[in-house]
Amino acid sequence: MTFPSRPIKLIVGSPAGGFTDIVMRVSAIEADKKLGQSVVVENRPGAAGVTSFLAIKSAPPDGYTIGAVNTAVWRQPVLEDVSYDPIKDFTYIINIVDNVFAVVMLADSPFKTWADLLTWGRANQDRVSYASPPGLGQSAHLFMEEVAAKEKVNWQAVPFKGSAESVTALLGGA
Repeated sequence: MTFPSRPIKLIVGSPAGGFTDIVMRVSAIEADKKLGQSVVVENRPGAAGVTSFLAIKSAPPDGYTIGAVNTAVWRQPVLEDVSYDPIKDFTYIINIVDNVFAVVMLADSPFKTWADLLTWGRANQDRVSYASPPGLGQSAHLFMEEVAAKEKVNWQAVPFKGSAESVTALLGGA
């Protein structure tokens, strides 16, 4: 029998419409072309990715369920009991995306440079917030906490389930 002989499920631990989801959907389309079978994306957001990692772990090891994981797959076992071992329970196949972080704001914002934002933000520490997808304790939040420590600011993290929600909030002026 030739592999694959049926569709492959790709579990993605972030909400539909976010950056990870978009990259995985494009990857699935390209894999469809190469494999001659559909690669179907199944979004399983929640619990900093643990929901999706457990779904991947519990799937039969037959190659018909694959998953997208991020650095949380290694971080979460340090923070909580997650019922998986990131080394023993998964076979890593390919790195498709590296996390790149950026601080962005609306184009009509009064801040045109990082220095502008820092100057205002230091004087108004209780008035600056930033999006933290996919939640507190995750990469975007830890990145901003590191920036905040270096820049001596204390800004408020606002957790979002995924990047699509945070971008929508930003564009809506929240």
